[in-house]
Amino acid sequence: MVWVFCGSRARLGGVPGYVPASAVERLVSHPYVCNQTILEIPLGNGAKIGGSVKPPGGTRPYSILVVEDNESDVFLLKKTLEGQDLDFQLTHLRNGSAALAFIRREGPYANMPRPDLILVNMNLPDVDGEEIFHQIRDARHLNGVPVCVWSSSEFDGQSASRLGADEFILKRSGLEQFMQIGKTVKDLLSRFVS
Repeated sequence: MVWVFCGSRARLGGVPGYVPASAVERLVSHPYVCNQTILEIPLGNGAKIGGSVKPPGGTRPYSILVVEDNESDVFLLKKTLEGQDLDFQLTHLRNGSAALAFIRREGPYANMPRPDLILVNMNLPDVDGEEIFHQIRDARHLNGVPVCVWSSSEFDGQSASRLGADEFILKRSGLEQFMQIGKTVKDLLSRFVS
């Protein structure tokens, strides 16, 4: 099954609809379909989130934590980071409750490594993104880790500066603009992580 992806919309056989995040498997450029991108959707289950791209050198991969409830956005983030030839490990927390457990080193997150960069969606369904941001800033073991507000709402840019975010990353609706996020993240990592 093949979906044609245009911004955040998709169509299958001419019928518009949203791409089900749990079904996305791989993203491929397709130069013959009006510069759109094709998402191949298997009938089976699940996206594969996380990954590592190995550039030359033997350094440890960057550890990136993303707190995001939209799995399609995380999938696209992974693809845009791979396009930047980064060596990275992506940890995806799907809700604010998991983020708070990670920050507090509770349960399965007790021995997780310290991330090099944290991206927080401000519009989570269960815990306010501002609360997560404050908890991160108050956690000693995360002191010095750059924290970015990552949102599809330009209004959250005002929250980002008020909260003292290291960067505001706007999730654009167009695929080409979204893919620029990888460069922004790469620049942040090179600026903050030695």
